[in-house]
Amino acid sequence: MKDDRSHFPVPERRRRAARDIVAALSLPELRSTPSEPTRPLPMFELGRLSSDTSMLYAVGHVDASGRIASSEIVEALAWRPGEQLKIVTTLGAIAIFASPEGLYSAPRKPCVVVPIALRRRYGIKPGDHVFLAAAPEHAIVLVYSRQTMNDILAQYHSARTAGGEADS
Repeated sequence: MKDDRSHFPVPERRRRAARDIVAALSLPELRSTPSEPTRPLPMFELGRLSSDTSMLYAVGHVDASGRIASSEIVEALAWRPGEQLKIVTTLGAIAIFASPEGLYSAPRKPCVVVPIALRRRYGIKPGDHVFLAAAPEHAIVLVYSRQTMNDILAQYHSARTAGGEADS
């Protein structure tokens, strides 16, 4: 008997959880002028994730077709080949999750795939490494480009140094 979740509506709880995960892991807007003080990253907002949400993190290599092999994350997401996936962008991240309204489908080969238009938009090139943050219970993965991770680290360390929390 074939288990085909794509014929059943996604429970509202799962949709809400996906929105919360995307919101919690999104970057704040970048300041337009360097003279304005920078806001610390919303790392504290990770607490908004429900306590039953466990996250997995990995760095993956992007091939020429936009495939990112990360066996631990792909296995944990449990996407089946052909399962519908929805891809949305948020400030600094590409969110990919299982959804019957999705326009994409999970590939036969277990991997995360970023479409060419989004790779161009986020400056992701073949050979680049990207950061993956996944919430397997909600079948969602967020993909962060190298530049986004550079921005995250720069903002985080700038905020800590400005706040007097730098190590001597």
